[in-house]
Amino acid sequence: MAPATGLVWAGNLPGVALYRSGAFQVQLFVFPPNTYVPRHRHPDVDTIEIYVAGDYDFRVGDISAIPLNHLHDRRNGVSRWWGRGVRVGPNDWHELQVFEAGACFLSVQHWLRDEPSSVGNDWDGQPVNDGHAKQLCR
Repeated sequence: MAPATGLVWAGNLPGVALYRSGAFQVQLFVFPPNTYVPRHRHPDVDTIEIYVAGDYDFRVGDISAIPLNHLHDRRNGVSRWWGRGVRVGPNDWHELQVFEAGACFLSVQHWLRDEPSSVGNDWDGQPVNDGHAKQLCR
């Protein structure tokens, strides 16, 4: 079931909750071209991030989990990364560099303590932008 308050923001970056049940949630994130999400973690959420579309480098720790220039690895016009998931544990620092095509991925989440809201609110690390910083101070 999708929650009534399904649209959430991390500054000017939208996330849409597509499903929520108990401690589980699925959010769709869409990032404009040339966006950088600094190194951070979500201490109360265990996630699997699933590639949908775009060109980006998703790093977990020092490892490129969804590698740079993966758009060149295509079959029938679709990236071979489509539908692949990368686990990000609650203590895993990660960051995202989005390139010219923009980015889109699903975040399948298990909330460990609180009720699901948005991983943009369960944040340890540098905020994405000034709007996100103000949001985290509330």
